[in-house]
Amino acid sequence: MADTLADPDEVRTDSDYPNTRLFCRRFADLMGGKSVVVAVVSTPPPDVRHWVVTAWVSGKPPKGGLEWKRL
Repeated sequence: MADTLADPDEVRTDSDYPNTRLFCRRFADLMGGKSVVVAVVSTPPPDVRHWVVTAWVSGKPPKGGLEWKRL
């Protein structure tokens, strides 16, 4: 989880929960090349806080809008 949050391959917005970002990183040695997805919920300004609410292993990127992608 720490590697995914520190150095993601992409960040997506969750289509069901607008205050949630999905950090994704692929690991070649994880179950034959799967990704770790970490969901982080953020509160709106002025008192911005961030919480990791869940994480999972996935074979494909999660649904949602692409916010950022590693080139």
